[in-house]
Amino acid sequence: MTATGPATTGEVRADPQAATPSAPADSRASCTHCGAALADDQEWCLECGAARAAIRGAPHWWIPLAIIGVLMLLVLAGVAVALAGLA
Repeated sequence: MTATGPATTGEVRADPQAATPSAPADSRASCTHCGAALADDQEWCLECGAARAAIRGAPHWWIPLAIIGVLMLLVLAGVAVALAGLA
C-alpha cells in the first residue's frame, strides 16, 4: 500500500488507483499505413496490403550476377577459340 496525504498516528491510507487493476493494454499491433488491427502472426495488412516489416532486397545481389557474367564470357571465348581452331 502507498501512503496518501499526511499520516497521523501511523495510519496508512491506501491509494485507490493502486488497488484497482488497470485495463490491460491492447497487445494487438496496428498497421503503420492505415491503422487497421493486425494479428500477432500477420505479416501483411488485410485492409491496405502494406507489409508489417520492411522488406529488404537480397544483400550483395550483384556478386552472383557478376559470376554468371564472367562464366558466360569464358564460354563465349572457348567457343571462339574452338571455331578459330576449325578454320
